[in-house]
Amino acid sequence: MRFKITKKYKIILISTLIGFIAFPTISLGGTFIASLIQGKTVEEAVNILAEQMDALIGRVDKLEDRQKELEEQQEQLEQLRACTRWTDYVQAKEDIEYYQTNDLIDADLNVIDPKPNGSPNTLDREKFKETKERYEKYQELKTICGTEEVGTYIPENNSRDEEIAQPNEQVEQKKATGIIKIYYEREGAEFKEISKDHNLEGQTLIESTRFLDSKTGYLYRLTESIIVPSGYIVYASIQADAYGEDHAISCSESNPCIFNVPGFKGSAKYDQIYGKAFSDFNY
Repeated sequence: MRFKITKKYKIILISTLIGFIAFPTISLGGTFIASLIQGKTVEEAVNILAEQMDALIGRVDKLEDRQKELEEQQEQLEQLRACTRWTDYVQAKEDIEYYQTNDLIDADLNVIDPKPNGSPNTLDREKFKETKERYEKYQELKTICGTEEVGTYIPENNSRDEEIAQPNEQVEQKKATGIIKIYYEREGAEFKEISKDHNLEGQTLIESTRFLDSKTGYLYRLTESIIVPSGYIVYASIQADAYGEDHAISCSESNPCIFNVPGFKGSAKYDQIYGKAFSDFNY
């Protein structure tokens, strides 16, 4: 347990010195203080005692500064430990994404029952409660760490850089991004394009929803959450899940890139909701 120098203890320390000075013959015989002022005039003695007071106050201030420094280092270490543990909760993020893409929960993490198609929601409520708690912990740690790369977070002013892995080259790289049209097919209806800022109901696709390029097998993720109404087309931006120049794929009007949503696999929406890119991806 660390000893904290509060204003109260500072006063006690200074008062103790005053006691030593005011009663030199009582406090440990006052040998040292008495020897300093012995034979001095009153004015000289007062100056000597003032110097001793200044010296003690200076030492107390240094102790306070050192304590503050130690507390900051302790906070940084605790943040660093959290950043090495937060990946334990990444699976919860994937589960939440799956639940949302399958209309089991909404964007606010509330259970949808019955589902939009009228069928009952069979989601295990207890399991979802645990998943939600782990997802909230994931979001908390992600905010603290400021990155999704394990081990890349270094607290400011860390003096032990040589002990911490810093994959600087990876951090400096960029990921390929591109614009896609997301389609939501509706039987018997022609597609209509709509702005992503619309207020219609539809399928919610949260930020980081996965899109798989059917040609290369490369994985990309939405850069922001959107809602795609049935029978409409919505423009969206996606970013490569991994680094590498090969993820800057070539797409064109005559040869578009087609993307599926892995989270819908096994359901009708896997064929109904998909993306197409008609221009090249860039860094």
